[in-house]
Amino acid sequence: MSVMVFWGFVIIAGLYALLHLIVLVLFAVYKAPSVEKGAYTPFVSVVIASHNASENLQKLIPSLLQQNYPWFEIIVVDDRSTDDTYDVFIHESKQNEKLKFLSIENTPNHINEKKYALTLGIKAAKADIILLTDADCLPAHPNWILRMVQPFANDKVLFSLGYSPYRAKKSILNAFIRYETLITGLTYLGLALAGRPYMGVGRNMAYRKSFFLSKNGFGKFQSVLGGDDDLFVNQFANKNNTGIVMHPESLVYSEPKTSVKSYFIQKTRHMSAGRHYRLSDKIILGSLIILKVGFYGTFLLAVSLAFKPYLVFSGFLISVLIFKTSLYYFVKKTGDPKYPWLSVFYEIWYLFYYFTVAVKVKFTRKIRWS
Repeated sequence: MSVMVFWGFVIIAGLYALLHLIVLVLFAVYKAPSVEKGAYTPFVSVVIASHNASENLQKLIPSLLQQNYPWFEIIVVDDRSTDDTYDVFIHESKQNEKLKFLSIENTPNHINEKKYALTLGIKAAKADIILLTDADCLPAHPNWILRMVQPFANDKVLFSLGYSPYRAKKSILNAFIRYETLITGLTYLGLALAGRPYMGVGRNMAYRKSFFLSKNGFGKFQSVLGGDDDLFVNQFANKNNTGIVMHPESLVYSEPKTSVKSYFIQKTRHMSAGRHYRLSDKIILGSLIILKVGFYGTFLLAVSLAFKPYLVFSGFLISVLIFKTSLYYFVKKTGDPKYPWLSVFYEIWYLFYYFTVAVKVKFTRKIRWS
């Protein structure tokens, strides 16, 4: 029994280390598209779907208008807001030709509210390149648009995937939210670099309007709650048509949830979209989780049996060191300044969170928005 557990740990730890070594190399050799000479500057439409977000928009819009980019427009689609969004931004749109304001009073029953708002914004866009963000976000740098559109210099590129961390707050929940976002980014951008893009985040991604419309927009997923960012990518992105942007100037920061309940509801909604992923992506993501569980599970079992403990602890520490180094390179490339020194602790918490939300999604027929 002890020998079997030991060798089981050795095999799983080896796979765990190899996986993160590959990720480490991918991020280490990655270079963001240059904007120093001959930067690609097509006309861009920044599209934002908003609901009762006047206060956030009054921070975001001035930040966007200060972008270091020659040709762009901002389209705000107000989805049935009851605050002063309409009064504020209908006036602003008349004062600034770069700002276009659309207002929705009713949403058709056959389509999700945010998908409907985004669809209207995309159809109203003058540009072929649609750059998406949310009302509660802020670009980290005036070169955000410039950075995010560079992959489209290649005519074959249909998607540009960026990274969007959450702002740091002084709380344990916030620390975990930022860690979970880091792991999600490491996964979807790492797999994209490996030639297997499967999702993006609507806070910071772009795609071509012509392609979106040619595929009937959100298509068969238009009534699904959530997934307005990842399901479209999951359907059509591949290694040949997807660009990756990781640079401190390409970040978009978002405001995190401040209560466990609201965060749990948000992540339940996000994970529920995964039910509609391609089968191959479900298998890959499921295998990654099983590998994490297997790594920590066989380690604890091997330690409890006290069989060759020095080798077990050495294998564990080497694997964790490679994992932490892959995180370091990801943080370095993206420019997110908060490095998770307690990553092993958060990994255990992450697995608990993942299975809790997964069970919730499995046995909940109707996913709530809030």
